[in-house]
Amino acid sequence: NDVEVRAAQALFNNRVLVGTYYAVGLGGEDLNLAETLHRQTTLNDPVTAIEVAQAGATGTVADSLAIARLYAILFNRAPEAEGFNYWMAARNRGLSFDEIATSMMSRSDYIGDSAALVTHIYTDVLENATPSTATINRWASALDQAGQPGQAASKGAVIAQLINTICTYTAPNPVTDAVANAQALQDRRVFTMKVATGLNYVKLGGNSVADAGKVLTAVTAEALTAKINFAQAQVTLTKVQLSAAQTALARTMSDLEASAAQLAYAKAQALATTGDLTAAQKAVDDAKKA
Repeated sequence: NDVEVRAAQALFNNRVLVGTYYAVGLGGEDLNLAETLHRQTTLNDPVTAIEVAQAGATGTVADSLAIARLYAILFNRAPEAEGFNYWMAARNRGLSFDEIATSMMSRSDYIGDSAALVTHIYTDVLENATPSTATINRWASALDQAGQPGQAASKGAVIAQLINTICTYTAPNPVTDAVANAQALQDRRVFTMKVATGLNYVKLGGNSVADAGKVLTAVTAEALTAKINFAQAQVTLTKVQLSAAQTALARTMSDLEASAAQLAYAKAQALATTGDLTAAQKAVDDAKKA
């Protein structure tokens, strides 16, 4: 049916995304890990496999991942090849990621006001419609105070801290604020998907700034939630189908029991007709038991 077809398509698309990310985006060559990632990718969760794939990133792979994260968080787009190569070369010359982030923040398309930037990151990049005022103020203040005694060394260092906070968030135990916890986990999922999509774009040779912005537009909290809701709908449908099957089975059993009783009474009638009353009575008793 249509639901099953859509589910198969969604699962296939997720596995292609994860496979491309591992092989092309991260340059992965471990067949065992590739098979593990394939199995871990499900209809409603490609993110877990993506995080497993990038967990062991080192060297230039880790560098490329970090630069893709900077593009996503500062500009909400994928890196284009020319810019990506420029920053990778800067990294090879010895620039730290804090320095690269600070340099990126001097670009003309950077949102200069700290509060506006943090609001943009949460509402546009992470698709978080209701970031708390405390969160916005905390990060905006950190950006404004960067470089002062006792504060982060640079604005780039603050952005690096923010990225780390988003990417490494795990639910506290116990969860004291279920809504905030769910939102933080969703922020992490959205950002992870955007970074993976962006790295895929540039590693496949994408070099259009306009297209680099469009590639991430499909990666939204709503789209991820829709996949989860779709999976839940499938579970509900399966339960309904199972219930219907159980009802049909019960009806069939009832019909079989009725047929057995009819057969037993027919046997009793036949025996009575032939004059074997004892056997007929036994058949009647058996029929009642059936």
